[in-house]
Amino acid sequence: MTPKETKAEHSIALSILRDELTGVARSIVEEADATSPEKDRFEKIRKEAVHLMRLLDEHLTEERIKVLDVVQPLWVPNGPDPEPVVNATPLEDPLAGTIMVVDDEPSLSDPLIQQLKRDGYECVQFTDGNEALLYLEQHPCMIVLLDVLMPALSGRKVLERIKASKTFGDTPVIMTAQRHELDHIAGSIHEGAEDFLAKPYNPTIVRARVASSMERRQLRELEKRTFQALVKSQKQLADELAEAAEYVTSLLPERLTSPVATDWMYIPSSQLGGDSFGYHWVDKDHLAFYLLDVCGHGVGAALLSVSVLNFLRSVALPGDEARDPALVLSRLNSTFPMEGHNDMYFSVWYGVYNAR
Repeated sequence: MTPKETKAEHSIALSILRDELTGVARSIVEEADATSPEKDRFEKIRKEAVHLMRLLDEHLTEERIKVLDVVQPLWVPNGPDPEPVVNATPLEDPLAGTIMVVDDEPSLSDPLIQQLKRDGYECVQFTDGNEALLYLEQHPCMIVLLDVLMPALSGRKVLERIKASKTFGDTPVIMTAQRHELDHIAGSIHEGAEDFLAKPYNPTIVRARVASSMERRQLRELEKRTFQALVKSQKQLADELAEAAEYVTSLLPERLTSPVATDWMYIPSSQLGGDSFGYHWVDKDHLAFYLLDVCGHGVGAALLSVSVLNFLRSVALPGDEARDPALVLSRLNSTFPMEGHNDMYFSVWYGVYNAR
């Protein structure tokens, strides 16, 4: 059995014991009759049950229960020898967080809070809805257990304000109600509550629904962070593509006015691509000009386009070759073979104007 399973077994066992003791005490109160000859014996049993519950709450604290996580049995019947634990520490509960309990009846909410604390949760308690809302403004909670009917500000009004808040509107809310108040729960679920709990609380159901709500909350947080990371990544990619497009645009030639006049219009597409053009003086009499189209779109096409432009403008082409379009195209074919550029190819028109 793993430490986490051990802790779960201990918590369930304690919860069952507390339920049994509470049931015994309640049954005694209900069955004892003031004129019954067994009255004194019933009262003594009731006091012993209450005393035992008080001892459980006093001595079986959260810290002492956690010790059970690392205690290994000396002997397991019909089972393998336990592996020794080296420097073992209690495992952190992945659903741990602060739970807010809002209820104007502490007699019902106090046992609930004690159970939640034994299960490893931090708790804050309020009897007034307005005070609970003020606390949430400054201290976000993982989950809120909210009584549906309260004086001053009802639970449904508190729920409405929680869900309308931009700060803590995504906080899961579980409504709580006496069994004769369950008619109010349906409206609360429609207004945004995640779940409900009936009073008096069943420890097993409380544990299951709280853990389920917290797990859903964590999944939503994970989805939110994933979406934010995706948006950030897309923005970064868009910025990098815009910077690349700006660089490609900067390679376009200046307009000439003398001795030859040039003019052109460049309308970029929504995608980074490999379309480009240019012209430059080979010598004082010959102006080379060219129009380039690389297959496909994207960064690869843009990089190949820039490489070809730089090759055409560089001193790699002597003047006599640069003046001969056939030689230029031959050099381009040999310098930029498809198999050496991820099977990317380009089409180019190259011409030379003799100003004389």
